[in-house]
Amino acid sequence: MLGIGFAAGIYTLPILTAARPPKPAAYQAIVDVPVGIDVRDYNTVVIWCEAFDQFISAAAYRPSRQALK
Repeated sequence: MLGIGFAAGIYTLPILTAARPPKPAAYQAIVDVPVGIDVRDYNTVVIWCEAFDQFISAAAYRPSRQALK
């Protein structure tokens, strides 16, 4: 009985203590870009998880101005 209770606790503890997921509107939020930064100079975005402070992925979203020249 003790082993089953321990295993159940190990299974449920991460579920109970997990951070709440962002609301669907947050997925569509536009990121504020600092003044002086031209996003056309870049061709890649970095996807970062704020909840776990971890790099998730990177993706190219369009050619940069330098590549178009």
